[in-house]
Amino acid sequence: MAGAILKQSTCAAALMLAAAGTAAAADLGGIPVFGKVTTRLQNDYALREGAKDYTSYGNNLYAEIEPEFVIKAAPNLSFEFGAKLEQIHSREVGDNQYFAHEGAYVSTLQGVYEVGGVTFNAGKFTAPFGFGPDDAPGLFGDTYLENYELAERLGVGAATEFQFKGAVKLGVAVSLFTRDRTTLAETAFTKRRTLRLADGGPGNTAGLSNWSAVVDVEDIRGLPDLHIKGSFLRQKAGENDAKGQRAWAIGAEWEKAFEAGFSVRPMAEFVHADGASGFNEATGGNGISEDILTAGIGFGYDRWNASFTRGRRYIGQAGPEGEDPASPVNDTFWQVGLGYAFVDGITVDTAYGYIEDGGAISRTIGARIKHSFEF
Repeated sequence: MAGAILKQSTCAAALMLAAAGTAAAADLGGIPVFGKVTTRLQNDYALREGAKDYTSYGNNLYAEIEPEFVIKAAPNLSFEFGAKLEQIHSREVGDNQYFAHEGAYVSTLQGVYEVGGVTFNAGKFTAPFGFGPDDAPGLFGDTYLENYELAERLGVGAATEFQFKGAVKLGVAVSLFTRDRTTLAETAFTKRRTLRLADGGPGNTAGLSNWSAVVDVEDIRGLPDLHIKGSFLRQKAGENDAKGQRAWAIGAEWEKAFEAGFSVRPMAEFVHADGASGFNEATGGNGISEDILTAGIGFGYDRWNASFTRGRRYIGQAGPEGEDPASPVNDTFWQVGLGYAFVDGITVDTAYGYIEDGGAISRTIGARIKHSFEF
């Protein structure tokens, strides 16, 4: 109980600091503290949602706050803390929600040590795998990318870079981890169920039995604006699981700025997984596979931006032993968006999105106001 109270107090304190709008550098007894606070206010209105033969609609207004802090304890040692306030429970089809089910939790709590060109980290973090949700263009562009973001892992990691002058730069990052089942996974304001070892699921293991690795290829000779990322993942089977999960991903993005303030940024990523569908709340089993492809392009002109993103997900499912496999699942989405960046770190983005998920269809108009500042 004491741990839960401390956890909730920590989240609340971090979020109050974000709301206060502290924009100046801080220190702790002479120890420098740096940070960033991102606040989002978003409204999603579903013009249509539900099964193909059923029509409904609903509205969802919610807020997200993400404070991130870095305490520089020594030249090569720092401590990182991140919290997140977001909507914990999804809106039911046909319902309206206004700031409902908002909950806060610790997303990052780790120590980082740098020596000899290698950075080591230990604690709670997001394990490296694939491009992050912020890399897909558009308000709804991360529909599939966020599915395989390995957030809230406990473990250790290391990263380094290799510079081949005039040819290419390679970045390598690896991590060993398990899923968070501690007090740090509890939420303030709105409760969510804390994961237990008995729940099973790939990656939900007693020790650091899971690993991920990424290789970033940048500064390529002749293609300086191209970024290629290769990712690998192994999540061991949890309790009572038939099989663990193996996955890999390959992605690329290219960002080019032209004269007169015009820019373009296409990106694409393909992910394949065997042994489970899903990466966080994963369902493991023999014969299960998942393929995800996301591709998009973003345009910028002065303070304006526009985007188009499309994605497909294919889930192959095994049937009971001795029987034919279950029908595969084919999901798809696309979105088109428009946005504008104001001064003082304020951006406004809008988008229209179409999602077909397990036979259910939704058509949604979204709008978001975002503000970020660093201190």
